[in-house]
Amino acid sequence: MRAFHGPFLAAALLTCGPVSAGIDLITAPVEATAPIDLDIGDYTPSSETVIRSEDPEKTALLHECDVKAAHPANPDNPPGVKGVVYGDLDGPRALAACLKALEAAPDDLRIRYQLARAKQASGQGRGAIADLRALADLDYVPAINNLGATYQIGIGVPRDYQKALFWYEKASEMGFAPSMAVVAWLYHRGLGTDADAGQAMKWYRKAAEGGSASAMHNIGHLYLSGQSVEADPVEATRWFRKSANNGFAQGMTMVGWSYQVGSGVSVNGKRAIEWYEKAAEAGEVGAMASLGALFDSGGSGVRTQPRKSAEWLLKAIGEGHEATRARLVDNPESLSRATRRAVQARLARMGFDPGPADGVFGTGTRAALDQAFKAQ
Repeated sequence: MRAFHGPFLAAALLTCGPVSAGIDLITAPVEATAPIDLDIGDYTPSSETVIRSEDPEKTALLHECDVKAAHPANPDNPPGVKGVVYGDLDGPRALAACLKALEAAPDDLRIRYQLARAKQASGQGRGAIADLRALADLDYVPAINNLGATYQIGIGVPRDYQKALFWYEKASEMGFAPSMAVVAWLYHRGLGTDADAGQAMKWYRKAAEGGSASAMHNIGHLYLSGQSVEADPVEATRWFRKSANNGFAQGMTMVGWSYQVGSGVSVNGKRAIEWYEKAAEAGEVGAMASLGALFDSGGSGVRTQPRKSAEWLLKAIGEGHEATRARLVDNPESLSRATRRAVQARLARMGFDPGPADGVFGTGTRAALDQAFKAQ
């Protein structure tokens, strides 16, 4: 039986979006592809952390460091500075710019923090840790949060969840909501500490109060599964919707799933598709895969549309969604023959040769699917 009963995600539970002012994290094996606007809770930067200058040359040097190394969510960023996510940092150029800026403003904590980010992106992880620890001694919260991320990921040091938890908790105690969301996740997964769903819920709620949309999403999953609280699909969907309304794409996917299966709301295929498409537009590949599966199997008031199914399944593969690649390569019979033929026809239009569009996924079709996956 090919009926599809859940969102096509590689574990939607336990996800954090980018951590404000730290290393950008994907803290669970899911595709958190859309940037989100995270509130920074009660943390308020002191006036001393941003040093303004009347000297045009000095201002230009600081601005160059900001442009190349500022984190998008650092509350200390000057107006108009968008920042750069960690994965997009040009380490050597950011390092050169921030070294010059530091010469001009050696006491500017923001510049010192950005220099540490540049060092991390340039392969100087150990030097960055020394810089971040010095900033932590000055209670510079973005650097404290970054230390948590550094140990969580293992940049310049072995990965150490216990040390990551220590630094995240320190930032959390200073009112930094994004750190709270990761503390909750670590308790939930039992990383660096014993698994404790109650502690996880406590920290998720604190993070949600501070504006963390990923925390809202995970609260929804706790209500859905009945961990630390009584299972309540209505409350779960309410939290998924809050997360979605705060820009979290996986929350949008879960609202779509709720409408598809009738979890906490009445079944409504049209609304399910609307939410899946909104999430997909935000780059959430799980939603793309869910659309592909729904248009293949139909149900929930949605008619089967093989061409649309093929379109979304191959979009998911093109974005690197391993679960979709595995399904099409290893278990193609889970799809209708019409969808399989549509996938083959679309692969051919994309320039990958699957052989005849006969609905049989032989060696040629599997090779074409792997080529489409690797071409991402």
